[in-house]
Amino acid sequence: MGEAPDGLTYEQVLERYNGQSQVEARLTRLLGGGQIVLRDGRYRIGKPVMLLIARVMVALKRLLLGKPSEFA
Repeated sequence: MGEAPDGLTYEQVLERYNGQSQVEARLTRLLGGGQIVLRDGRYRIGKPVMLLIARVMVALKRLLLGKPSEFA
């Protein structure tokens, strides 16, 4: 049943899954899949399809929500 068969407390969850570890894991996956590249210390779009997907998502939010994002 994994490393915590009795479950985790809220504090233990925060210890294991802090923001930095989540960002690092996501960047690792994006780099591994070629969606982004690291060049001169900066992350850039690797595959143009990611830019297209991002633009489609913004367009859908505008269409469905009437605003550019759910945070606007």
